[in-house]
Amino acid sequence: MTSWLRRQGINGFVDLCIMLVAVIVVLIMMQPRLIFSGSIPTGGDYGGHLDIPRFVLMHLLPQGQISGWSPDWYNGWPVNVFYFPLPSLLISILSLVIPYVIAFKLIISIGPILLPLSVWSVGRAARLPFPMPSMMSVAMVSYLINQSYTIDGGNIFSTLAGEYSFSISLLFSMFFFAALIRWYKTAGGSFLCAILFIFATMSHLLGALLCVLITLVAVFVFNRPRFYLSVFLRSLTVGVIASTAMAFWAFPFALNLPYTTNMGYQKVEAYYSYLVPNDYEWVIITAFIGIFLGLYNNKRYEFCILMLGVSGALTIFIPMYISLLVCSALFVIPIWFKRPIAVIFVI
Repeated sequence: MTSWLRRQGINGFVDLCIMLVAVIVVLIMMQPRLIFSGSIPTGGDYGGHLDIPRFVLMHLLPQGQISGWSPDWYNGWPVNVFYFPLPSLLISILSLVIPYVIAFKLIISIGPILLPLSVWSVGRAARLPFPMPSMMSVAMVSYLINQSYTIDGGNIFSTLAGEYSFSISLLFSMFFFAALIRWYKTAGGSFLCAILFIFATMSHLLGALLCVLITLVAVFVFNRPRFYLSVFLRSLTVGVIASTAMAFWAFPFALNLPYTTNMGYQKVEAYYSYLVPNDYEWVIITAFIGIFLGLYNNKRYEFCILMLGVSGALTIFIPMYISLLVCSALFVIPIWFKRPIAVIFVI
């Protein structure tokens, strides 16, 4: 630890402390007292999720399976066949050493609690200047406490309504992003990328799509033109190996999709109200002030950091989805040409 502090200096230490404060803030919001109590989470979809890890532990794992048929409901139903198995598997394993309900609540809480850490790791891997990485983690707090939706996934409201698989997948996707950057910079770490891709995919399909999108863009952003093809082929090879490793679950999932029930979901077309809820256009104005100041003085980052801090602080009191837009706009535009990671965040 001492040698790390000596290498990072005071800026690195402060950056780390700010990130840890962001994690602690989210942890407090998740109420550790309730997580470690004997209470049972039943809000939203949890009444249906609560039994699955127990069934996996008691009946499927002894047979070397993580998905199968349960006689418990509906005259029988498929467990983890049409849903993502990794979160329930983690709960099952953890419940071997701690009480089941506590293991359940710890795993469903891990996505929001560690999301600031995962995004901070992306900033550190991309070697963004101080205090960009920690400001990214602060922006994630605003995202997590957003109240403009309660079930679409990612924020705390959605996690507590049963969308915990999405939160966990988002967490692994961000760690994958950081590992991918380090792989491209050091030519090492492909195995870690493959593992994180598997974890993200087996937690939620949208996490897999995010990993694929990040990889396709990163190939062209973090490498020189003459290396595009070779890096793309290496990345594709890692993706194929990872996909093959989880084919035992993913292939039956895709093959049996015609047997699922149509949930009747409709396209969301109210784009503006979703991106800017409750008429908080003034936040966009704040973001653009940061953009223009950054463009005016593009060799320094103080103005961008200042406006990001102001917007982030305000969104803690008035939570909104727009915090993601503020985060990206404030620090990516002025460093577009100096920091290639900006291109990925914009896209």
